[in-house]
This record gives sequence, structure tokens and C-alpha cells, in this order.
Amino acid sequence: MSWLDRLRGSVELTSPDGHVFNPSWSGNTRTLEKQLGVFKYPNVDREIVQDLGIAGVRYPLTLSFHGADNDLEADRFFAAFSSKNTWLVAHPTKGLLSLQPIKIRETIEPVESGSITVFETEWMHPAEKSIRITPAQIAARIASIQRSLDEAALDQLNNLASQSSAAEINALKNSTRSALSIFDTAMGAIEGIADAAEAIRRGINDSMNMSPLDLTVLGGQIQSLMMLPAKITGDVLGAIRPIRDFLDKMRALPDEVADQTGLNVMAIRELFMLSGNAAISSLGVNGRYETRAKSVEVAGLGLAEFKKTVDALDVAQANFDDELIGGQYFSQSLTFVLSSEIAALSASHVLSRSFDLSVEKMILLSEARAPIEIAITEYGSVDKFDLFVDSNNLKGDDILILPAGREVLVYV
Repeated sequence: MSWLDRLRGSVELTSPDGHVFNPSWSGNTRTLEKQLGVFKYPNVDREIVQDLGIAGVRYPLTLSFHGADNDLEADRFFAAFSSKNTWLVAHPTKGLLSLQPIKIRETIEPVESGSITVFETEWMHPAEKSIRITPAQIAARIASIQRSLDEAALDQLNNLASQSSAAEINALKNSTRSALSIFDTAMGAIEGIADAAEAIRRGINDSMNMSPLDLTVLGGQIQSLMMLPAKITGDVLGAIRPIRDFLDKMRALPDEVADQTGLNVMAIRELFMLSGNAAISSLGVNGRYETRAKSVEVAGLGLAEFKKTVDALDVAQANFDDELIGGQYFSQSLTFVLSSEIAALSASHVLSRSFDLSVEKMILLSEARAPIEIAITEYGSVDKFDLFVDSNNLKGDDILILPAGREVLVYV
């Protein structure tokens, strides 16, 4: 891997409020200055120097916005620059940085360069203890990585699959049908996605009638289908369970013959599984949580499911080890870094939000009490009665009265 492989195509800046900007960038300097205590004494040649460490690394960035709406985007960026705390900056050569904005200067020249707005900015990389990445920044960063992951996954599908023969095309089609059957079984119980799923399935059927297949179109349809559960609002764990069931069944499919038809099958399976893991990460970011315990559980589930998928694909990769290099399967050849980053950032986002959530408290009833009385006493309002009933799974007579010795759950 050379420096060119490590070079990002653009700079991306995310404000503390989660606003994302993608200006043009052609290069910059960076400076590091030592902090020195210099002491001069009479009759002593040369100064005494005490090394006090380094000051923050400075990044002067010249950024420009292009196009018909460059003025509007420039105004948005100029306003966001006033946000307090550090920005998340995906630098083309230095990776992900947390930078403190210092100064901004806008060049306004509508006559000479009306389609371009240029900013000269200065940033500082502060000490680690002062870095604070907000949940909004993490969420915006995940959305950006997800777009890159979708594109990389489609490139991966096109690179791995071959359609040189009828057998190879049929392997792609049959593998897709098999995965869709598992999808129907696992996701059929999810309410609210049936109509959207049916519309996407019609598009997939149309794509499958082509020969050869347009893998970019088919792959995009598969990604859209797998992301449907992530659009469900409400019980996050309830939405994750069918995705886990789908992934478990996909990971349990038998090994493939180590030839090109087997590579085609693995290309489709890999896309379905990557999309399933991305859906879990998306649920983690966009879901709503009532308690800290649930948010911690969701964070752990996302990381665990990603690890199980990586392990399963690595096992499949080993099945092709005896083939020549051109006939081997390399698990997540273009997507591993992006997939792992999304899984980690999603868990981080969920945990960062958990500190604002309620903690579970168990109460042992010393006497018989009515649930509505407990709800009013513990929550201060009858409005939380339904929450108390749901969180304790009360049914029948339990909704009216609970006996002494019963443990009940409330959130504080």
C-alpha cells in the first residue's frame, strides 16, 4: 500500500452541532512549536533552557466552495465556525483529527471568482484531555462513512463476481434468491416495512430477469432492502432481533465450492451481511432509548454482530486458500476498515447518549399496591402508567393490583 492508496479524495469537516462540510482542498502546512522556558543569568554563557513540552499543532487550511450555491454553503460554513468546542476533521493525509477552530478569513471577490468562495482558516490540535466529540458529530460522521461503505461494497461486488458463463450468472441469481428467502422468514414479523419491501422486491425481480445482471443496480436494491428495518422507530432491540436472526441464518449457510461460482455466491452473501450489520449500526444511531441498560445492550449487540460476521467471512475465505491468487476469496477486501469504523462509532454514539438516560431500579413491594399508585408515586404523574405496565409486562389482574413480595421495575 503506497501513500496514494492512503490519500483521501477530499477533506470533510463536521461541526460540534453535526453540520458536515466538504470543501475543496489542495494542501496545507502544519506547524509544531516547542514550549521553552529560557533563563539568562549574569556571568553565565548561553541561556539555560527548560523544555516544557509542545504547544498545540497548528493547521492552516485554505478551503474553497464551488458551484452555483457556493455562496450559500460558504455562509453556512462561516456561521458554523462560531460553534463552541472542537470540530471533527477527516484530513486527506492525516486521518481523523479533532481540531479547535482559531481564525477564519473569507475572500469575497464576486467579479473575479463568483463561482468560488475561498476561506483561509487556522486550527489547532489541542491536548487529548480537552477533546470532546459530540453525539451529533459522531452521527454525522457515521452517515458520511455509510455512503462510502455503500459505494465500496458495490465495487467489491463487481470486482469479485464474474458473469462469463450461464453457471456463474445462475450462481448470482440463486444466491440472491436464497438470501431473500431468509430475509422474508426473518423480517416478516416487522410491522411497517411490508409495502416498502414489496416495492424493492419488484425492482430486484426486474433486475434478476436481465442477463448479464447489472450488479450495481442489484447491489443497490439489496442495500435498500436491508436498511428498511433501520427506519423503524420505537423498540430498538425489537428491530435488531430479526436482523440478528437473518445474519445468524446467513452465517450458517454451507461452504461453497472453491471456484468462480463459489466466489459469486460469496459476493452476494457478503453484501447481504454487510448491509445487515450496517442496519444494526444505523438503528444504534437513530434509535430511541428509555434506559441506560438498553443503550448499553444495543452498543454491545452491534459490536458482537459485526465480529461474528467478520469471523464467518474469514472462515469462508479459508475455504479458498488452496486456489491460485486470482481464484481466492478475500473477505471484505474494500470494506473492512469502513465497516469496523461504523460499528465502533455507532457503539460510541450509543454509549455517549446513555449518560442522559434513566437507570433501572427494582422495588420489592412490602404490601399489595396498585400499579397506577406506584406509577404516580415513582414518576410523579399518571402519564407514566403505560410505561410502568409495559416495562413490567403486566397483564390481566396484575394491572389492577400487585401482591406483596413482587419485584417491580421503575426508571430513575
